[in-house]
Amino acid sequence: MSARHAAVRLAELWPRLPVLIGPDWLELRPRFVDGIGALATADGDRAEHAERLLALAEELPALQALLEPADGECVPESTREPAWQDVAVALLAADPAGQFDRTLHAVTEALGPYADGRRITDTLLAAGIATALGLDANAFSEPEEWTESGHLGKRSSILGGSAPRLVPWADPLPWFRERPDEAQWVSDTWQIAVGDRSGIRLLLTDGTGVNTETAAVLSLGTGVASVLHRTEATDAREVPRWSWPLRLAILPGAGPAARLRSVLLAAAETNAGLITPVAASGRWSRTSLLLVPHTGGGDVVHSPGQPQATAVVVVSESPELVPPPEELRSLATRHRAAIAAMAHTGPSPQRWLNILLDRLSQDLPLDMALYGAAQECGALPPVIGADPRFLDATRIRPVLAAVPPDALRPSEEARVGRALRGGPGPDGTGLTPEAAGDLRAIADRARRVPARYVRADVVGPDGAIPAPYIAPHLAFHVRVFLAANARVDSEEPPFPADALPPGRTHRLTVLATDLTPVPGPDRTAAQEIELSGDGDSTSAVLRFSAGAPGTDVLIRIAVLYGSRVLQTGVLSGRVGAQEPPKFRVESVIRARTDELDLAQPHDATLLVGHTANGLPLVTTRTEEFLHRSTSHDLRRTLQVLLAGLKALVNGADRFGGYGNPEFATLLTELARRGRRLRKTLFPDGWETDGLVQQLRRAHSISVYSAGPEAILPIELLYDRELDTGPGRSLRLCPHAPSRVDDDGCEGCPERDEQSTVCPFGFWGTSKVIERHVRRESDDARFALGVSPDIDWHACSLTPVCAAASARADDNDDRAWTTAAAALTDGDPEAVRLAADWADLNTLVRKMRDLNTPPGVVLLFPHSSENADGVVFLTLGESDEVDVIDGMEFLFARDGGTEPVILLLGCATADGPTPFSNASTALLDDGAPGVVATAVPVLGQHIVPVGVRLLTELRAAASGTSGSPLGEALLRARRKLLTSGDACVLALVGFGDTDWVVRARNASRTAEEGTP
Repeated sequence: MSARHAAVRLAELWPRLPVLIGPDWLELRPRFVDGIGALATADGDRAEHAERLLALAEELPALQALLEPADGECVPESTREPAWQDVAVALLAADPAGQFDRTLHAVTEALGPYADGRRITDTLLAAGIATALGLDANAFSEPEEWTESGHLGKRSSILGGSAPRLVPWADPLPWFRERPDEAQWVSDTWQIAVGDRSGIRLLLTDGTGVNTETAAVLSLGTGVASVLHRTEATDAREVPRWSWPLRLAILPGAGPAARLRSVLLAAAETNAGLITPVAASGRWSRTSLLLVPHTGGGDVVHSPGQPQATAVVVVSESPELVPPPEELRSLATRHRAAIAAMAHTGPSPQRWLNILLDRLSQDLPLDMALYGAAQECGALPPVIGADPRFLDATRIRPVLAAVPPDALRPSEEARVGRALRGGPGPDGTGLTPEAAGDLRAIADRARRVPARYVRADVVGPDGAIPAPYIAPHLAFHVRVFLAANARVDSEEPPFPADALPPGRTHRLTVLATDLTPVPGPDRTAAQEIELSGDGDSTSAVLRFSAGAPGTDVLIRIAVLYGSRVLQTGVLSGRVGAQEPPKFRVESVIRARTDELDLAQPHDATLLVGHTANGLPLVTTRTEEFLHRSTSHDLRRTLQVLLAGLKALVNGADRFGGYGNPEFATLLTELARRGRRLRKTLFPDGWETDGLVQQLRRAHSISVYSAGPEAILPIELLYDRELDTGPGRSLRLCPHAPSRVDDDGCEGCPERDEQSTVCPFGFWGTSKVIERHVRRESDDARFALGVSPDIDWHACSLTPVCAAASARADDNDDRAWTTAAAALTDGDPEAVRLAADWADLNTLVRKMRDLNTPPGVVLLFPHSSENADGVVFLTLGESDEVDVIDGMEFLFARDGGTEPVILLLGCATADGPTPFSNASTALLDDGAPGVVATAVPVLGQHIVPVGVRLLTELRAAASGTSGSPLGEALLRARRKLLTSGDACVLALVGFGDTDWVVRARNASRTAEEGTP
């Protein structure tokens, strides 16, 4: 290697030399500074100065080895020799003679020429701490004067890790000028003060004399556990919260960076119990730890703004990559991170990541885990920039502190507590597999338990002072807000609330509906509130009118985000009673509120229930309108509609495709009945009323039913105008099959033709419909189902488990036998068939044991009801289970992916009691989504439709990023209906429509499911 190349490499390594050489470096450093200065400022030939500089390097074998090519490495002859001017610029860019050099000069002057590197380092360390805290050297002999000054201080660990105090450091040059005598002995006082303590974490404040070389020197000081450059998050509310199991993403790279990424991915695979893989792009790409593979040389990679991360770490095998603090700040800003770091992996990147995850599993903060991994791997210390408010939040403990106590089942509390508080791994560190599984189970249950619940009471007009009662015939005011749930005492001291990041603020809508049958104004009200990351929300104060003395007060309250229902409750009391009304939480639909902005907003909300005297009641909310509808006709309209659907879809042996006249007659009759449902719900003019116009344009609707008897199949609502006058005939639109992917039928020549029936005029084929149904047996403290979040939001539609009742073959087509052969023909491993419930139970357990749990369970059961009103589902000849808890075995409830359930054939989407509604029972058991049938459909019809439905769902989900479940189901309905499958109008979906479905198991692929 030429002298010029060696000099440039010396400049690249300069910030690393303190740790590469050790404390002795500080004794030789002034000679190098003089040599660099001479080379940079020489007027003539600089070769002689370069040779002298490299001769000086020969006194340090470790440095000389770094400046020479490694074994087997050769410098190509074609490599351009840098100009001497470029060499000088590179050396000066390292700033060897800058402010830090002047501070070091002050230290060596104070200590004298015989001070060794260790004494210089500790003097620099202690004086900088004294400067930042405003202390003198004597203060270190009194630990309470400086050990209490850390930002968070030392926190006890639940997993054997130890997080020393965070102590500030500032450039001590002014301190030396004011206290020259104390500089002689401040290092002695410091070494005695630290003693056998666990050390300190040093936080370098902004200012002159603070750079990467400063951090490298101070990392060698006595008692220093980690060194960090102080930064501040651009917006602390935008920083994603740390999670455990750890959300981990790894950015893609090209060339050598791609190889490094593959090694890191392999290490992540071996630690599957400790991490939740996150895609590096897409809506859900919000992660805790983002790793950026880098091969060294040049600037840190300028990655896109996604994913957002709590911490971003550039991972490199090259010691030359040393980003300055300002570059780390820029990296953090791009990813909205609170911590940005550069980590050197040493010889084995895979071992480095294994150790890093193990250290994090010991409840260590990220900076300590990075330093520990570097030390154990023989790597260089990391360079870290951090917002100190977030450092101790990168531990397991605050993650657990955020878990509501109700998420831990009492029967498991002792085992979980033992595993987490005192259960080291086989080597005495980290989490045992049992403890990692417990954490996943805790996280899974925590998804169903909100940290804040809706609250409501009656207040005075000022909205603040509770009212003692409701006065007759006057206005009264209802205050609504979300309040933090009171925590119970635990063995662990509470993690300080102010040490946790504040989290995002979300704007919610409070929607209240008077359920009493008394007519009059002020029956509904809506108002917006703000929900911050922690604590209570702001309050909505809604006005209602009281009736006569003794009349009931019954108000249903719903809290919405983007027209999606989060929670509901009921305020009940009596006018004139000498006690305030009582409020109870009715349902929790979406428990987690910290990442609500990731949920896709819907265009409208329908709340379905009954008034106090049993009259059907539907409250509709769009962006601009609020509508309350009660109708005696609704119940009868639904009965006629569903009876007609059942008769029509079961009335023919075959439909013969979309162009068949029999199919056209069937769809025309269903459109007429669906139009009647629309007129019953929304009697105003469909072409002129603002509310109904917004509903017609809506692409997505959220439906909440207050009871299983209040399921409203709006999929059958037909929203196009039809000319049904005497003598007028209707025909089916001939253009629909070619416009399956054309939302809104833009450009269709018969779009507004009232004599044409459009198959996309049904809401089930034009809108994403999300449905949640409350069962009377539901515990209001837990969500009705599991909603997608940043930890778990994707489901694979492979492999498939399928089974059917023997009745599915009681037809000339032998429907189930034919379908089963078609299912297994392409890929037998992707579809597993079961004979009955017992066989299905065994099959599911075996698949879980092989780490290939089912992604879809496709069932065609027969249903029957006993004398007690309990519904049983039969598979095979006579193997039956009840819908109360007979299907729980389908779900692991361990925080992993759960199967989507297609439960088709009998009326599985309906049931007047909790003991007869299979769909809501499956959601409660853990299904991400359920597709069921609103009416019984003959096996010869529903079995082939069910198989085609699965095929279309997988086709819609076959893209690289998959598809939201609601969008996939909508596309499948449109495709099947325009293929002549009228049975698809009997399909009703349940659960959150945001679940991402993929046609294959992508949970461990480099593109999407791995970090």
